[in-house]
Order: sequence, then structure tokens, then C-alpha cells
Amino acid sequence: MKLEEIYKPIQKDLEKVALNLREALGGKEEIINQLFQYVLATSGKRLRPALVLFAAKLGNGGGDGVIPLATAVELIHTAALIHDDLIDESEYRRNQKSINSRWGMEISVCLGDYLYTKGFSLLARLNATPAISLLSDVTNIMCDGEIREVVGRFRLNMDEKKYLQIIEKKTASLMSACCQVGASSGRMKEKKVNALAHYGLNLGMAFQITDDCLDLIGSEEAMGKPRGRDLIGGKVTLPLIYTCQRISKKEKEKIQSALQERTLGEEDLDWIQERMKATNGLEDALAKAKDYAQISKEGMENLPDSVTKETLFQLADFTVERSA
Repeated sequence: MKLEEIYKPIQKDLEKVALNLREALGGKEEIINQLFQYVLATSGKRLRPALVLFAAKLGNGGGDGVIPLATAVELIHTAALIHDDLIDESEYRRNQKSINSRWGMEISVCLGDYLYTKGFSLLARLNATPAISLLSDVTNIMCDGEIREVVGRFRLNMDEKKYLQIIEKKTASLMSACCQVGASSGRMKEKKVNALAHYGLNLGMAFQITDDCLDLIGSEEAMGKPRGRDLIGGKVTLPLIYTCQRISKKEKEKIQSALQERTLGEEDLDWIQERMKATNGLEDALAKAKDYAQISKEGMENLPDSVTKETLFQLADFTVERSA
């Protein structure tokens, strides 16, 4: 199933979020407008606002405040991506030049900061104190995860536990928060809010592990960036961790040397991918992602059956089926 089909029940609300984003990013200066229009043109799956909307839909819908709420989390997410690209020295994002590649480091830092503050400004206008508190905490957690990831670069001795802690902080925590604030805006009871938080957390784990695998096996067109960019940047991801546990010391040293000297070419990427497949590193990492997707669904089993609940199950399946 395609993402567009999954989004059909909330399509009109997602269009309202897109309109809100355009209104929120209206600027008078030419360079400001140029930056904002570029951000809007290179936006991605809108997964975080979709989670807010779906979670609210399981309750009473969230009322008028749910659209600004979904807009705010998308601004926070976009800010994080801009800063990530800067830290990673990424040249491309979604088949377009990244902000830092096109406008430089200073603009990237300022734009990311602007989007963060704009997101929280929207929340403040809603008087959404619980959402502000939760998303403030989560933003700190995301920064914590980013720091841990930077420190762990080029270190092939990173283990699975540390990797999972990093992606829980960097990716899964925000998805969990999106579900929480959406469910709360829909006036759902605490037990159901917690069930949705559990869903979002495990969905985020499945999403990030799959993304890390696709960095190595996905096409440039599908991923919006050249193959192996995360690996070349020194990110130690789950398929690499599994593979390094199963190859010879000499082979591991070969990978370590190429990473540290920034000499990874297409032949090296082909060889690493071959070793990952031969050792089931990729296969086992993708299986781990599917486990998390299944756990995300199991956490919602006690919620009443509905079209929205089934749609969230489909979203969990889509998250890992991208690897096919």
C-alpha cells in the first residue's frame, strides 16, 4: 500500500497543515522567503503531523487546535533535519541540495533555530502547556541522541544497545510525542494515550532501522541522496554493527580504515553490502525493524476497533515494507 492511500482519511487535514506551514513561514525579506519556499518545496512524508492527526482522530478529533499542533511538530522535525544535515555535511535532502549545501553553515544554523522557535511559538498561542512541556523535553532528548551519534561516529565497536538508545532519542521519541499530543488533544483517557505513545515509539524504531538499511540498499532516487551517505559520514548503524560482529578482524579493519580516511568509493560500498548480505547483517537488521513494527501494533490491541486503528496498523506495515 502507498502512503497516499494510508493518508486518505486525513488528507484534508494534512492540506490544512500545509497551508498553516505556508502561513507560518511567511517572510518579508527576499532571502527569507526564498529559504522558506525551499523548505516547503523539499518537505517529505509529513509523517509526524499525520501521527498527530490520526491519534486525535481516535478520540474526538482534537477540534480546531489539532491543525496548529500538527504544524508545530512538523516545524520542530524540519528544524532537526536541517541541523542534522549540517552536522552530517549532507549535500542532498530528498533529491535537492540541502540547506547547508546551498546557503552555508550560518544560514542553516539560523534557519533551524528559527523553525524550532516558530514551532514553540505556535504551541504557546494554543495555550497547550502539556504539549509544550512534552515537546520541550523531547527536543532535549533529540539533541542528546544527536550528541551520542556524533560521539559514536567511525567507532565500529558500538554495540546494538547503544545504537538503539541513539535512535530512540533521535527519532522514536518525537514520533511517540506526536501520538501523545494528538491523543491528548482528542481527549482520550490516559491509558489510551499511553498505548498510542507506545505505538509511536516502536514505530519510530522500526522507521529508523529501515531507513538505515535503505541507506545501503536503496536507490538514490528513492532515498533522495546518494547511496551510502550515512556510512561514508561515519554513522554506525544496525546492519553494520551486526556485520562487524560476524566478519574477520582483517575485514573489520578494512572497513575501519576506509571510514576514518574518508576513502569509501562505490567498490567499497559494493563490498560492504556484499559482506552484509553474506553475514545476514542486513537481513537481521530488517527483521529487527519488523519486530518493532509488530510491537507497535500489539500495543494498540486493546483499543476499540476502528478504521483509524486499522490505518495505523497499515502505517506500521508501510514503514518496514519500504525495504522491499
